[in-house]
Amino acid sequence: MQISINLPFDELLAIIKKLDPKEKNEVAKLLIGETEVSENQWKIAMKRKEDFEAGKIETENWVDLKKRLLN
Repeated sequence: MQISINLPFDELLAIIKKLDPKEKNEVAKLLIGETEVSENQWKIAMKRKEDFEAGKIETENWVDLKKRLLN
C-alpha cells in the first residue's frame, strides 16, 4: 500500500482504522521508531550534559547541537 505524504491526517486515520490488527501493529512500530532516540544519540547527549555540568565545554546553540546529534 502506498500513502501520499500530503494526505490529510483525518484521511490517514480512516485508512489506519480499516487495517487488520497485524497491519496496525506494523504502523505502530514505524511511528514509535520515528520518535525513539538511538543508544548512540543518548550516550552523546549524556556525555555532553556531564561535560557541560563539569564546565568542560562551552554552551552550544540548538541548531549546531541538533546537526551534530543527527549526523
